[in-house]
Amino acid sequence: MADLTTLNTQFTISLAIVAIGYMLKRARIIDKEGSGKALVRIIFNVTLPSVILRTLTRIQMDVAMIAMPFLAFLITGIVLGLAFFIHKGEQSKKLRGQYIMMSLGYNVGNFAFPLIQGVYGDEGLKYAAMYDVGNAMVIFCLCYILAVTYSAKEGERPRASFVARKVLTSPPLLSYIMGLVLNGAGFHFPNFFSNLEETGLIDVIAKANTFITFLALGVYLDFKLEKKYWKDLSKILVTRYGIGFLLGIAFLLLWPVSLMARIILLVCYILPVGMGLLVFVVQFGYDDRFAGMLSNVMNVCSFAMLWLVLLAFGG
Repeated sequence: MADLTTLNTQFTISLAIVAIGYMLKRARIIDKEGSGKALVRIIFNVTLPSVILRTLTRIQMDVAMIAMPFLAFLITGIVLGLAFFIHKGEQSKKLRGQYIMMSLGYNVGNFAFPLIQGVYGDEGLKYAAMYDVGNAMVIFCLCYILAVTYSAKEGERPRASFVARKVLTSPPLLSYIMGLVLNGAGFHFPNFFSNLEETGLIDVIAKANTFITFLALGVYLDFKLEKKYWKDLSKILVTRYGIGFLLGIAFLLLWPVSLMARIILLVCYILPVGMGLLVFVVQFGYDDRFAGMLSNVMNVCSFAMLWLVLLAFGG
């Protein structure tokens, strides 16, 4: 488990990198539309897949890891049912769809991975990686279907072939599939690509994920909060964090597996909205200002909550 010095140091470093990204944006050295999007593409297509491959090809499966994807489906089902109930009175079909969609999906790879790796190393990262296998299916299948169904284009429905192509061409999801297949086959990368000293090509690229991810979070950080969004935003926050904490604490107290696995599950349950959903918002013409505000508020809230959770249970 992590000691308090390691925990506080990792969170301080992470916060400092976020601050650097924000200051670079304010100084107009980096901007959201150009450099910011380039950073996100590098994370999504290069550094995050490298972290996933390196992690999954080294782990030995246990009961907790096998259960993680199904626990991602569990909270999705509960939150989805509650979101349908809470937002059923929304007159606008488009807004109702956006609120339901953005109640689902967690930013595991880009938000939790760097923190968990910094605090627990690859031992903790393996549980988060397995949780994200289920979470990725939720975002790229269920949330995509919701995005299309509730979009402004009347009568349009998701084509199975198009959804399958979107899912199977996602670099992180492909990395999960490849990593699990290679793990099951007992495959190990040659030393040039990955080794225990972490000097291989994949290792070097994976190490860059933490810095680039938190730098990008700083670039996208925005303190402009519009009052008209607070009512609907608060419903999503209460739904996500309320169910996340209740379910996470229940598993923390009752699930008979390692304490680390239970802590990682609680962490995954209180993460901010997944970045893939922000892509869907733009793609299908939803309210991107609301989505951006929700993302920023949840990034700040989740960062603080993760620090408190790990401080309370992970020390």
